[in-house]
Amino acid sequence: MAGLFGLLELGKRTLIAQQFAQNIVGNNISNVNTDGYSRQQTQFNQIGTIDTPWGKIGLGVQIQNVERSRDALVDKSYRDAHGALAQWQTRANILQKVDTIFTEEDQAGLGSKMDAFFNAWEDLANDPESLQPRLALKQRGIALTDTFHRIANKLKEQKVSTDNRISNLVDEANSLIKKIATLNGKIPSSATSAGQSNELLDQRDQLIDRLAEIVNVKVIESTDKGVSIFIGAINVVQGGFYHTIQTQTESGDGMTKTVLYSPSGTPLDVSSGELKGLLDLRDEILPSYSDSLNTLAKSMVDQVNAYHKVGYTLDGDTGINFFDTRYTTADAIKLDDEILDEPKKIIAAAEDAEGDGTQALRIAKLKDAPLLNGSSYSDFYSGLITQIGVDGQSALDAAKSQEILARQTAIQREEVSGVSLDEEMINMIKFQQSYLAAARMISTIDSMIEAIISLK
Repeated sequence: MAGLFGLLELGKRTLIAQQFAQNIVGNNISNVNTDGYSRQQTQFNQIGTIDTPWGKIGLGVQIQNVERSRDALVDKSYRDAHGALAQWQTRANILQKVDTIFTEEDQAGLGSKMDAFFNAWEDLANDPESLQPRLALKQRGIALTDTFHRIANKLKEQKVSTDNRISNLVDEANSLIKKIATLNGKIPSSATSAGQSNELLDQRDQLIDRLAEIVNVKVIESTDKGVSIFIGAINVVQGGFYHTIQTQTESGDGMTKTVLYSPSGTPLDVSSGELKGLLDLRDEILPSYSDSLNTLAKSMVDQVNAYHKVGYTLDGDTGINFFDTRYTTADAIKLDDEILDEPKKIIAAAEDAEGDGTQALRIAKLKDAPLLNGSSYSDFYSGLITQIGVDGQSALDAAKSQEILARQTAIQREEVSGVSLDEEMINMIKFQQSYLAAARMISTIDSMIEAIISLK
């Protein structure tokens, strides 16, 4: 349409387009503090031209789309960094709790209990004919085994707690997977001439962000704005379809644990995220501490019994164990029932001779003997505590480093997707000026038409 009325139509289109753009600016400003909101930009498009005797004339502007400001590479960096951060923070937090379990407070620690136990054998060696040091030794033995039980059971409780957290996270991940697939199904159908449903896209991105904190994900966007999501090589979301993480409860090491599987039944490849931190702790790190504690307990049972069994009691009896040979793990170690019932059966003599405390002294000297990989019992236990501290500090250092990287990726994403009030104010003025110019043009055309109509 050419002529003055065509110019009026062109001016109207301009007014509509600039007003729409102002609405987008206003929406950006109102959501400046909304978590997960992505800045929106109005995409203008030239309508086209018409032929006239004097050449081609443009028909003005229309809204092509409203696009979110997003960068797929920045999103990937953000999710990778925050997944690794969740992994190391999880490890550091739990190792801090484990360190507390082993921390020796006053005389309550295992190291102190071992010292007291072997010192009691030395006291018996100095007074082998008396019942009193035997009663004291029995109590020191009970205190030692009780401390083994306390530490072992707290470690077991931590493993159970970790497994429960794994199970809960799998449930959360599966819920996220379902929600993402549901949004995938809605997003293409919600697209309009003014653009995709950016609100739904923002919701989906927030869900993916949280999923990436739980487990490693790979996100591939399709042309219709849907996404495919992979965990390792397993496709868990494809358009509106999804596959949940499968779990199976297995028994072992005296406890049950949740094992993760893909839909096809193969073990799920978890390489980062909170799940990775928890799985490493439950399946590798915590069991290694329990194994060391069990090694210590078994060695004490075997070595003390080896000397005790060939020694002699006050009554000249021999062949008696100090520890119950049926229970050699840290959570079960106990004194033999004969010792518990009759402390006088605790041996002191190497031979059936009055006043002999030789065998009790030999047991006392086990305290400093290099029986565990060249280390004494005290050194072995101190080494375990040191290893726990080193593991915890390493995890904490890694978490701090990863936190810096995660913060940097958050800043990068904010630069791409965040709302800048300064930029929005500039856009507001720009669209306002365009709107005013279009209004002035319409007013001018109206005056021209009025002038033509008034001609006689």
